[in-house]
Amino acid sequence: MNKVLLYIILFFALNSFSQKEANFWYFGFNAGLDFTDCNPIALEDGQLNTFEGCSTISSSSGKLRFYSDGTTVWDKNHNIIQGGTNLLGNSSSTQSALFVPKPQSSNIYYLFVVGNSRNPGFFYYTIDLNENGGLGSVIAGPVDLNNGERSNWTERVTAIQSSRSNEFWVISASNSKMYSYNVTKDGVEDRPVITSIGNPDISNRGGLKVSPDGSKLVITSQTSECLLFDFNTNTGRISNRQTLDVSKSYGAEFSQSGNRLYVSTGGHNQNSNAFANDAAIYQFDLTKTSITDINSERKTINIWNGFRGALQLGPDARIYYAKSDESSLGVINKPEELGDDVNYVHDGISLGTKTSSEGLPPFIQSFFKSALLDLDTGLKITGDLLICKED
Repeated sequence: MNKVLLYIILFFALNSFSQKEANFWYFGFNAGLDFTDCNPIALEDGQLNTFEGCSTISSSSGKLRFYSDGTTVWDKNHNIIQGGTNLLGNSSSTQSALFVPKPQSSNIYYLFVVGNSRNPGFFYYTIDLNENGGLGSVIAGPVDLNNGERSNWTERVTAIQSSRSNEFWVISASNSKMYSYNVTKDGVEDRPVITSIGNPDISNRGGLKVSPDGSKLVITSQTSECLLFDFNTNTGRISNRQTLDVSKSYGAEFSQSGNRLYVSTGGHNQNSNAFANDAAIYQFDLTKTSITDINSERKTINIWNGFRGALQLGPDARIYYAKSDESSLGVINKPEELGDDVNYVHDGISLGTKTSSEGLPPFIQSFFKSALLDLDTGLKITGDLLICKED
C-alpha cells in the first residue's frame, strides 16, 4: 500500500477544542481580553474592578453576554442588569462567580456565587436573557446551596460537563466536604453528591479546578495541603485523595489534554501590609503513575518577586497567569511540553492601560476539551501528530 506521511497540526485539525463561550474575559482592575480572533487583544471597556474572583460568559457564537465579580452583573453594553446588584458573592473570594448556561435553553443562565472567609456561602441566581430588551435580568435567587454548612464554606467553585452531554456538574466545597450539583435541562438539582475531603480539612482560601476531560480535580490552599483527586463525570463522585508537594498554593490549571497540571503560589496583595515575595508556577506531570513520581519530577516554570495569581486555560490552548498590579499577564505558550520547553513568557500579553489583580475568570472546563488517544500507550496526544494515510 502506498502510504503518504502527513503532518497534522492538532490546533487546526481539532479547532473545535474550545467553544466560543470563553471568547471574552473581564478581570482585575477594569482589564479584559478578546479571544475572538484566537490571538487575544486587550480590552479597556470593562466595568469590573475586583481583587480576585470574576466570571464571564459569551454565546455559542462568541458574543459577550455577561460578566460579574459575584456581587454585580454587567451586560454586553457594560451596564448593570436589572436585579444584578448586591449579590451574595464577594470580589475578594478566590473564585467568586461562575456562569453556567441552562442545558437546552438559549436564554437562561445560572450564576453561581461564592462568598469569602469573612462572609462565606454558596448560592445561585437565574438570569433570563430575554428580559430587558435582550440584555437580561436576574429573575430568581439567591438559592441557598450550603446544606447547613454556610459558616464552613470555602472560596471555591468549578464546573465540568457530565458524562451525559447535555448536563453539567458544578462543584464547590466546605472545609471538610465537596459538593457536586447536577445542572440539567430541568434546572439545578437541590440534592448534591457529597464527598468527604478526608483529614486534614482544607482552609477557606484557595481554588478548585477540574481537568478539561473531567478525570482529575485539584484543590489549592493558601494555608493547608494542595490536593489532587479523581473525578467521575458520571456520578459526580470525587475520590483518591493525593497530596501535591507545594505550599501556599493559589492558582491551578490543567493543560488541554489533562496531562500536565500547573499550580501557582505566593502571598496576597490586598492591603497596605502586603509585600511582594517569591511567587512561583510549578508543573506536575500527570502521566506519571504514582504521586511519588508526580512530586519528585515537579518542574519550576517561573519564580519572581511578586504576588499570588490565578491560572486559566484560554481558547487558544495557552495558559494565562494573573500578575497582580501588573499591566500584563504571564503566558505558558506550550502547556503540553515539560520544563523549559513550555516557553513561559512573563510579560506575555499586554493589558494596555489596565492592570491585573489576583484573579482570572473561570469557565466550564469542558469548553476547552480536546485530545486524541494513543492506543498503544494510553496517553493523550497533543502537538504535532505523524500519521499515515488510511491509518
